[in-house]
Amino acid sequence: GAGHVIDVLMGKTNERAERLGHDQLGVFGVGKDIEPRVWQSVFRQLTASGLIYVDQEAHGALKLSEEARPVLRGEQQVTFRRDVAPKRTKKDARSARGAAKTSEMPEEAQSLFQQLRAARARIAKEQGVPPYVVFHDTTLRALAEARPQSLEAMSGITGIGKAKLDRYGAQFLDVIRAGS
Repeated sequence: GAGHVIDVLMGKTNERAERLGHDQLGVFGVGKDIEPRVWQSVFRQLTASGLIYVDQEAHGALKLSEEARPVLRGEQQVTFRRDVAPKRTKKDARSARGAAKTSEMPEEAQSLFQQLRAARARIAKEQGVPPYVVFHDTTLRALAEARPQSLEAMSGITGIGKAKLDRYGAQFLDVIRAGS
């Protein structure tokens, strides 16, 4: 399919390219300066325009259609639209949503939230785990807004089960009490 052709154009040596001798083709690596997402766009547009098609009987191989013949002979030109690079990644969008949720919190809760995040970062570093393993931001926001004063009250917060309560509860309760 298109993925293999893109690998050949980009000069990616792999078992399949070597086995089929595609690493010996004159076009091997000619498109290495072009990003994979651009090549994917080209193949989507070639397929959509009917110049190539996927032959299911040939194990998904790409084949030229009759409409491609005048293009190959130079009798007809093909123009492609340029895909616009995405402005933000999903991770950026998640960060923006999280920042928006935090900015909607009362000021004193925002301050406590930052203290809880610092405590979480310290604990995570000590344990060699990512911070979200200790508590997610949503749990820290809920703690900052509810300000529980006991482990029992803390156990009612979403994201805090018995294991996390036993493991981290007292440390986070100390931060909440100090921040109140």
